[in-house]
Amino acid sequence: MSGKANLALVVVLGLAPPEIARPADSPTPVAVDSLRSRIRRSMDAEHVPSLAVAVARHGRIVWEEGFGLADVERGIPATARTRYSIASISKPLTATGLLTLVEKGKVDLDRPANDYLGTPGITARAGDASAATVRRVLCHTAGLATYARFYFADDTTAHADLDRAIARYAVTVYPPGRVYDYSNLGYGLVQRIIERTSGRSYEDFMRTEVFLPLGMEATMIGTGAGLENAAVRYSKEGTALPFYDTDHRGASGVYTSAHDLVRFAMFQLRDHRSGQKRILTDRTIATMQHVETPGDSTQGYGLGFDVGREGARKFVMHNGRMPGVDATLRLYPAEDVAIVVLTNSENAATSEVAGAIHDAVLGPNETSKEPPPEPFQAPPALQGQWVGTVRTFDGTTIPLAVRVKPDDVHVRLGGPGAFTTVLNQPRFIAGIQVLTGVFKESIPTTDTAGRPHFVLLTLWFDGERLRGHASAILAGERVQECLPSYAELTRAAAAP
Repeated sequence: MSGKANLALVVVLGLAPPEIARPADSPTPVAVDSLRSRIRRSMDAEHVPSLAVAVARHGRIVWEEGFGLADVERGIPATARTRYSIASISKPLTATGLLTLVEKGKVDLDRPANDYLGTPGITARAGDASAATVRRVLCHTAGLATYARFYFADDTTAHADLDRAIARYAVTVYPPGRVYDYSNLGYGLVQRIIERTSGRSYEDFMRTEVFLPLGMEATMIGTGAGLENAAVRYSKEGTALPFYDTDHRGASGVYTSAHDLVRFAMFQLRDHRSGQKRILTDRTIATMQHVETPGDSTQGYGLGFDVGREGARKFVMHNGRMPGVDATLRLYPAEDVAIVVLTNSENAATSEVAGAIHDAVLGPNETSKEPPPEPFQAPPALQGQWVGTVRTFDGTTIPLAVRVKPDDVHVRLGGPGAFTTVLNQPRFIAGIQVLTGVFKESIPTTDTAGRPHFVLLTLWFDGERLRGHASAILAGERVQECLPSYAELTRAAAAP
């Protein structure tokens, strides 16, 4: 289907569907009965407490609605105006905020991020910290590693501290510009740059310079504590989660409604609505949606957005997932369509519902399913034994050795001995020359002490060395956290 659908969201049922109430912004009736049924089935199958959707086309909201209970204990129903935590969809909002400062000449995208961070800033382990530019931080190519950390209100042993996180984990583990590695802490750095260049708190700046000018009156940043009309975050088992914070609010801290988020989407689609201030030029918006990552120029990450294609159709999007949160924001620029789905638990319904809405508005996806991953096969240049170290934030150096065979990989962490540890789920991503996998071991630091974890190993191959990170993956009952340490190896002279 070409995407030349009518303005109204029409689902073909064989007979004309009944007309239902329309949202205030919509000039035409919206027929959604079959989608409603599918949403409820998906929610039941995934045990989703509540879900809110919003759809816009050609600068108008054609459908917005809530389903289920935003607060099960109090019996409060969800609506399109209910505030949801949106996890990583915070990133394009934060990027928008930073780019307002770029347009005012207060930040240069191609200057080192450290020029704006002060102390603490980015520490170089691989490459040069001056090459970790603001632009590269925004598109996850500054050389930083994967990172995530959460602080629940009922745990008094630690509290969120962005400066501490930067000092310990804002380390270049690859030469900047070479590898895309999704980093929540990178957007913590963006948060700090906003604060230092604007002279205001991140929360205040975003509300006054982004949310309110775009008519996003329900949108705010925080843990959700004391927030009116907010969906309670629930575990997969249906238990209400305590409020929690992160030390990377710029990556994960926004609460918004489906109604507000679709207004942001229309701004990103350059639909100039009355009542919305043009806080960015159309040229800057287009720059946000341009692929900045190495490799394929048609898909990757821009300045705050994932960018790709479904057949010939370009999409710009971001997902968000963390404890009690599953959300998606999808833009289709050529068709001028935006789809928002927000829920208050981790589930598979979000993607399914967004896909159903996509098919109803634009027609079925043109892309075929991705083929299953091929068995691991190491290129000849990578095969052999590699020796080096893992270096933690507190100065501890741990021996690390990796033996790469044609069809498997073994790891030894912590000293001499046999290669008894298998690297599970090994992959070699040829396009960016990255070896990755997980193994059962531990990395002792004050942040991991007494907390069971396994290790994610991600190493970039430059032909002579392997550089990257060995990250402690702390998989607790509520959340999985990722705390990286720098790893570097060179080829051993001979295998023992």
